[in-house]
Formats: sequence, structure tokens, C-alpha cells
Amino acid sequence: MYKLIFPDIYYKIIISMNREFFETNEREGFEKLKALNDAVHLFPEVYQTPKLTDYDASATTIANNVYNIEIKIRHQVLLEDMRVSGVSNAGNSYIEPSIMIESHKLASNLLHAHYYNTTPIYVNFLDDGNILIFNLHKLRYLPEKNVRRTYSKGYQGKEREMKFYLNMADACIFDKNYNLIKRASDDKPTNSR
Repeated sequence: MYKLIFPDIYYKIIISMNREFFETNEREGFEKLKALNDAVHLFPEVYQTPKLTDYDASATTIANNVYNIEIKIRHQVLLEDMRVSGVSNAGNSYIEPSIMIESHKLASNLLHAHYYNTTPIYVNFLDDGNILIFNLHKLRYLPEKNVRRTYSKGYQGKEREMKFYLNMADACIFDKNYNLIKRASDDKPTNSR
């Protein structure tokens, strides 16, 4: 049993969570992952994990390799130069060099993978239908650290957190029709995006 070091903070976080937002995102994210897997057969089968698990889905291959999958639905689009663009809650448009992952998600996925000998996968579904997949065990480039204040719909307020930009060269990218645009080992897209 774990002892909470800061029970007051933990209590405030749980109370201020928009549970419906998180449950809807997890359900929609898993449905999108299932559709992707049905189309391109990444795994024999994918399974949704129970609530409060550090990752959203898991998969096992025929060779018994286990993958833990973090799913993110992003209100962004992929630009031709492989950056991502979106609109903030304040209505300001922005361009980011890549997809971000929160430091605690990166750490927990890598730690779980190390301890249980699994492979951590980070799947991002963008508004334009593009799908970016990162194998966190096979990153060739060190993620770039970024500390910023963001608005969280899930926690209903602004939060200051450390995030990491994952290098787009490490992404495997599919388009909205599940066509492969770029392999993770390629630095450039395989077609003329």
C-alpha cells in the first residue's frame, strides 16, 4: 500500500478533475486505436486497460512481446514541414516543433517498461486524421525539455508542467486513410505531403 506524502494536494487534484472529460477521451482514443489496428494490423489485438492505469491500452504479439500504449487525442494538425499547429483555448493559433509528452507520462511509461520488460508506445491522433506513433524505447533523438503553463480541460484550470517535445524523426506517421506516410526510421515522409 502506498502512503500519500501530500494528501491535501492529491485530494484537490481528484476533486477538480473532470472525470467525464477523461472517460470520454479514453473511450474515443481507444476506439481510434482499435480502428487503426484493424486497418494496419500493428498487433493481433489491442485491449483497453482499467481506469487509473498508467497507460490506456495494451497489446501482446504472437511472440509474447507486450506493448503498453498511451493514447492522446490532439486538437492539432500536421503541417507539411512536419511541425504541428493548433489553436489555444484563448483562440490564439500556434505552431509547435513536434508532439509533446508530459514528463510524468514519459517517466512512468519508461519505468514500467524497464521493470516489466514491455515496450512503451505513444499514439497521437490529430484533428486532420494523421496519426503519429512513437516507440519510446527506440527514440534516436533526446526529447527537448519545455516548461510551460497550459490550460487543462481535464483538470479545469491552468497548470505549470514540464513537457518534452519528441523529435518527429522518431515518429511513424499514418494519414487519415491509414496509409503510411513516414516510418520511424525515416527523417522525411515517404510521399510528397
